[in-house]
Amino acid sequence: MSTMIEKIAGGSAGEFIRISPKHIMTHDNTSAVMGKFNAIGAAKIHNPKQPVFAIDHAITKLQSVSLLDNVSIDLPMAKRSIGNESRESGTVTISIQNILDTVTMFYDIKLSDLLSKKRHKSITVPRQVGMWLSRKHTRYSLEEIGGYFGGRDHTTVMHAIKSVDTKTEENSSFLRDIQTLESKLSDGAVG
Repeated sequence: MSTMIEKIAGGSAGEFIRISPKHIMTHDNTSAVMGKFNAIGAAKIHNPKQPVFAIDHAITKLQSVSLLDNVSIDLPMAKRSIGNESRESGTVTISIQNILDTVTMFYDIKLSDLLSKKRHKSITVPRQVGMWLSRKHTRYSLEEIGGYFGGRDHTTVMHAIKSVDTKTEENSSFLRDIQTLESKLSDGAVG
């Protein structure tokens, strides 16, 4: 399983930036972030038509970490900062991609359905759980989480969090499902 950003900073000019998977991206304003790509030494984008919302945030995070930690941006630093590796301990941390993968496997639904506008209960409940897990286990804002879940508004994420909190208090079976998902995430297992 590849991380969301396989390669964000290369050692030489002209290296490609390759983003995977494509389904995470929700914003199509590529020209607005080209300056940021150039600032980290990238001269080309692997797929210039690919939306860049998530990578824009990733670059901003890299620039912040670089400034705060007084380190240059390179591939190992990028992996520590935005990948699955914790800077402090080297342990695996939970990313939204991990959450998406775990939720889709657990509920046996397609990722495209989870990120779609579909409102059927078989899709909305797993989507709400994914948003709840994302808020609990990542440092992303409500707006960023909504972006990862099909471009939803931050108020939708707030509603999802409240819904899951209510369901866990009222339904012990649902609470066990949440605990199972959290266990899978903390173990680093998907499926």
